[in-house]
Amino acid sequence: MGITPDITIHERRPRLKSAALAVIAAIRMQKLSEGWAVNRKIHDQLKQKLESMRRSNGGGRKSGGLRIAR
Repeated sequence: MGITPDITIHERRPRLKSAALAVIAAIRMQKLSEGWAVNRKIHDQLKQKLESMRRSNGGGRKSGGLRIAR
């Protein structure tokens, strides 16, 4: 017959909503990254403190652990 449908492909333009959601996600990821960095610093400090306490106690539990007051 000679009549054919238009099969051209048009590129989709990003909508304002999807662009805004991408910006919000980037801000959230940045905040979470900063939070992880703070927690990582605290974790490293606690590990160092624990190691120093273990070294100062002689490396192990020689006295049996807990002391019970009588």
